[in-house]
Amino acid sequence: MKQRLRFGDAVSLGRVASRGKLAFVVPTFGAHCVCCNAETMGRTQDFDPSTDRIRAEPIKMPVCFACKEHALQTPFAPMMQAVGLLLGIAITALGGMYAADRPGDGFLKWMMIVGVALIVVSIAWIRASSRKQARANVGGHHPGLALSLVTGATLVDTENETLVEELLQLNASARRLPTPLFWRLRGEGLPKAKVVDRRD
Repeated sequence: MKQRLRFGDAVSLGRVASRGKLAFVVPTFGAHCVCCNAETMGRTQDFDPSTDRIRAEPIKMPVCFACKEHALQTPFAPMMQAVGLLLGIAITALGGMYAADRPGDGFLKWMMIVGVALIVVSIAWIRASSRKQARANVGGHHPGLALSLVTGATLVDTENETLVEELLQLNASARRLPTPLFWRLRGEGLPKAKVVDRRD
C-alpha cells in the first residue's frame, strides 16, 4: 500500500510571506534504487517537483538503469490525459447541444467527431498507462514514486516499504503520515495474497 512521508514542518502562509521565500527540506536518499532497491552504482535521475506556483531545483534520486522509465511519477501525462478527456466531453456536449438547433451544420458535426476522438484517444492513453504500470509493478518493483512540495515541507509518496524505512533512518525530519482514506480503500479492494503449498 502506498505510504506518505513528510520532510520538514509545514509552515503558515504568513510565515512564508514574512520570510520572503519558500524553503524546502530536500530528502537525503541512500544508494539503492527507489523502485527496486537494487544497487544503482551512483546513477541518479533528476525529478523536478516544480509546479505552476512553486519553483524548485530538480532533486537527484537514485534510480537504476532498469527502472529509469517507471521509477518516478511524471505529473505531465496524467494531467494531459485528464485534460484531453474533459475537453473531449465538453466539445462533444457543446456540439450536440447546438446541433439540435442547427441540424444541417457541418461544422458542428465535425466538432462532435473531434470531441469523440479526443475521448477515445484519452481513454486509450489512460488504459495504456495503466497496463504499463501493472507490467512495471512486478518482481519487487515499486514504480511511480511521487515527490511534491507543500508550504515549507516536502512529501514523498511510495509503495516501497524498504525505501520508507531507509528514508526514516537517513532523515531526522522525516515523519510517516497517516495513509489517506482513498489509498486505504483502494488497498482493501485488492485480493488477499495466498500461500501456496507445493509439497506433494
